[in-house]
Amino acid sequence: MAKSEKRMTSFGMIMSDFLIFNVRRGWGREAIHETIPLRHVTSITLEIRRYPTLSIPLALVAALSEAIAHPIGTVIATVPLSLAVLLLWGFPLVKVNTADGNLWRASGLPWTRPEAEWLVAAVKDTDGAMHRLPVGISERI
Repeated sequence: MAKSEKRMTSFGMIMSDFLIFNVRRGWGREAIHETIPLRHVTSITLEIRRYPTLSIPLALVAALSEAIAHPIGTVIATVPLSLAVLLLWGFPLVKVNTADGNLWRASGLPWTRPEAEWLVAAVKDTDGAMHRLPVGISERI
């Protein structure tokens, strides 16, 4: 990979020697950028967090609101049903473990899963993965 080559995702930017990881600190707060040398990365994993215990009751509320008040209930049911679908779709969580024992985490919205998969694959295989951007990920330099 060329020294000047870099790719940006919502989870961070990978360069030839460094990973600039966007660590999120909760809702409504800015992400901090942590610069991690690639030689210090011991593992990187991608987890998909799903919440079926929350989505099933939301789907039941949607069904009940549609059944009780049919004309307006259909409109009201779209909100809990949309939330239930998002919770079942899953939120990507990328974890980077470094040689000094730090564990950095970044999570994203369900539609950012291809970016998370690409970043994990690029860190694991920095030789050729940088040249294969998935569809829908723009190249931001």
